Amino acid sequence: YKENNDSIRLLKSYIPAFHFYKWKGDTLHMLRIWNKGLSLAVDLEDSISISSFYDIMAYCRFNLGRDNPESVGYFKKSLNYQDKSKTYYMLGLCYDTIDNDSLYNYLEQGIKVALQQEKDTLIACHYLRNYAGIMVKRNKRDKAMELIRHTYRLSPYYKNVFANDLIIAEIFIRENNMDSAMFYLDKGEQDNLN
Repeated sequence: YKENNDSIRLLKSYIPAFHFYKWKGDTLHMLRIWNKGLSLAVDLEDSISISSFYDIMAYCRFNLGRDNPESVGYFKKSLNYQDKSKTYYMLGLCYDTIDNDSLYNYLEQGIKVALQQEKDTLIACHYLRNYAGIMVKRNKRDKAMELIRHTYRLSPYYKNVFANDLIIAEIFIRENNMDSAMFYLDKGEQDNLN
């Protein structure tokens, strides 16, 4: 593509190349490809691609389980170019791992963007469910139940989701309400079989 001066196709080739070198564990080439791709995206003033390059580096750092403050920076740069629910959601998860209360704002913004701009109730339910799990971990059980109930209102499908049942069971275990916990564990087992 470079020889044919096909900048658009060249740009689109950098992300798969980035993933290839990441898969091979070749960090040096992965970073070179990322820098070249981002540079070309900036030269072409392609805001969607710029956002994508910042996202893939942020996901890469986040999935390695380290440098989450660095991930935060990449995700925030991505939002300067494109408003995406997943980027807000991932920022919330990053802030959770570094125990920063900004997680609430970013998770809620991710849910809002998923519902209002992207019109995607299933992804919003996914974010709500994981947000509920974070609230349980932080002993905010009422907020967790509110979030799980919100998934029910958005999608009848989520009334029978195994992960929701497990979160509710965990809430009841933490409240030492073992009968209710057992009910939701049994329900979750049945939901998982269906």
